[in-house]
Order: sequence, then structure tokens, then C-alpha cells
Amino acid sequence: MKLNILFSFLTVALISGCSQSTHQSNMQNVSFPSFSAEAHRGGRGLMPENTIIAMQNAMTMDHITTLEMDTHITKDNKVVVTHDDYLSPSFMLTPEGKEIPKEDAKKYAIFQMNYDLLKTFDIGTKVNTGFPQQKKIKTFIPLLADFLFGK
Repeated sequence: MKLNILFSFLTVALISGCSQSTHQSNMQNVSFPSFSAEAHRGGRGLMPENTIIAMQNAMTMDHITTLEMDTHITKDNKVVVTHDDYLSPSFMLTPEGKEIPKEDAKKYAIFQMNYDLLKTFDIGTKVNTGFPQQKKIKTFIPLLADFLFGK
């Protein structure tokens, strides 16, 4: 598992490095902003957090210069984009659309779940009282590869 984590990190670093070296000649004329406006978890106040639709939405905003996201590894060694190390009862629903009892939250640890099961949970339709403007869209925790390379 440690090897998979290292491989995932190196893959992202390599992609970032290739992207920078490919565009390095164009970078001479680029003016970087004096202030970086971050879309934390993809702009969680507007869209379901750490989802592809949140990141896509954030990229349409002229003032956003940075996308922030978190990753974890599933039981079957898939790299997923999610902040919490378990499924949060505060904004997630079971595949049947039911609430996750707060006392059961730790039973849904990301590292103990295969991705095929994890992606059946709804991360986008439960009302998150901390973010009343957040759009309600049924969606799921994505694979990092799907975010980076599309699906």
C-alpha cells in the first residue's frame, strides 16, 4: 500500500512537472496574481465539496487561481478526492438515500471501503446547514485519476 501511495504522489508530481516544463517558454510573459484566491475543496460553499463538478465550477470563476483538494486511498488502492477519512454524516447519505447515524460514521472509513461501494454514497443532495447556498446535486466521491484525466 505504501508503494501505491508513493506511486500516486510521483505520478501527480510528474504530471505537474511535465506541465510546467512544457509551458516554461510561455511562462516568461505570464504575470502571476499578487493574491491567490483558493477554491477550498472546490468551492464547498457553492457545490458539493471535493467533486468534479465543484472543481469544474471553480475553474469558470475568473478570480479563482488555486484549486484545493484532499486525497485518500481506498481498500482496493484507489486514490480518491475527499477530505475526511470517513464518510461524514453531516453531508453524506447512504446509497439508499438515508442519513448516516453520527455514531456509525467511523464504520465508513475510506481505507476500509472498496471504491465500487464508496461511489454509491451520495455526497451532494443532503442539506449542509453550514453552506446554505451550496447547490444540491447527486454526485459521489471521485477518483483522482478521473479528475485529472477525465472519464
